[in-house]
Amino acid sequence: MNCPSPEILQQLAKGACTGPFLDEVLEHTSCCEVCLQTLENTPPLSADELLESRIAQSLTLAEFNKEAEFKRIFAGTTVANSDQGSEEVGREVFPVEVNKTKLGDFRLVRLIARGGMGMVYEAEQVSLERRVAIKILSRSGQFSDRDVQRFQNEAMAAARLDHDHIVPINSVGKVEGCYFLTMKFIDGSDLARIMEALSADEPDGSQLAKAPWLNELQLGRTEKVISNDSYIRFIVSQFAEVADALHYAHDRGIIHRDIKPSNLLVNKSGRFWISDFGIAKLDQSNELTITGAVVGTPRYMSPEQASGRRVAVDHRTDIYSLGATLYEALTLRPIFDAAGQYEIYTKIAEEEPVHPRQLNPAIPLDLETII
Repeated sequence: MNCPSPEILQQLAKGACTGPFLDEVLEHTSCCEVCLQTLENTPPLSADELLESRIAQSLTLAEFNKEAEFKRIFAGTTVANSDQGSEEVGREVFPVEVNKTKLGDFRLVRLIARGGMGMVYEAEQVSLERRVAIKILSRSGQFSDRDVQRFQNEAMAAARLDHDHIVPINSVGKVEGCYFLTMKFIDGSDLARIMEALSADEPDGSQLAKAPWLNELQLGRTEKVISNDSYIRFIVSQFAEVADALHYAHDRGIIHRDIKPSNLLVNKSGRFWISDFGIAKLDQSNELTITGAVVGTPRYMSPEQASGRRVAVDHRTDIYSLGATLYEALTLRPIFDAAGQYEIYTKIAEEEPVHPRQLNPAIPLDLETII
């Protein structure tokens, strides 16, 4: 082949050269003295370019192709990175109660959860006869440009992630103006509901029935479950797996930014899964809110998030939020609590939390130090 253009050589130097011609370019530059000299004279990469290079090199071909597929689905959607306004870009209403309602290849079975961005259903993928969870972007029939951006964000993040403790997204699509994505169905509950059931004076049997692993840990014991050494060891072991999954995501340039109990799904055997990358920060992408806005769930925010100042929010914000979630899982008390969100922000910024051993003396001293 002829010598690649200077632009292609520059992309190659950054680790951002991709596509079917990559092998041909590499083969040429390995034996072309002119191209080798050009690469040697390429200016050093900036910090941002180094990060982009590391991310590009970490993606396998399959991951790259999956990410490209998601980009094609969302192509042509104009999205403003702003919380201002509510431009209507779609109109499709889905029921809370479903009776064999179909969306493309998927038959909706029951509503699992609903939130500001839409609804999550248990569904059956008819062609493959398998259970999945399907998230439908819908807000009373309307959704804003910000909602589409966050929905796209979750799909794009999933394209880069393949980890045993991250809920995998199988597909993403658009039917009759409605965006949806399908993911692995986790048969169980989320950590928030489990902790709520455990802390209640009269535990919710329906929620505990979805967590048979708790009964196994409590077998033959009379003390409160959080005082059970087996419970503490089990929770810590699962949080270690979640921490490993976050480290994996961070290595691929993705910061979750909303780690909290309700975003940790727990299947019936007690395995934890990270879900909902809707407000994740990918690479050096723009924030999904206006400059200075607060992104995340107040109770689990890091001081950097809660401040709303123009400061860099990096992977350490996930570590803080995971620690706050572990604190709550071991004590059944939030690390900070207040009537209003601004009071919580102040406490996060200015106060020290109660030592967890004061709330649960069964927590080992070394573990309290780590938390």
